[in-house]
Amino acid sequence: MTKSEDDAARSESRESVFSPIPILMMIGGGFATLVLAKAGWDLLRTYGGL
Repeated sequence: MTKSEDDAARSESRESVFSPIPILMMIGGGFATLVLAKAGWDLLRTYGGL
């Protein structure tokens, strides 16, 4: 392999590696949103007269 082919192969393998960090951030953000929504709903029911 020439140097440019080797670099191209490396960049392709780097792009194909799946990173779990964005998925974990989306799951964590969704969970936090649900927790905040439930807390807000509980506050409305307790103090808001709903």
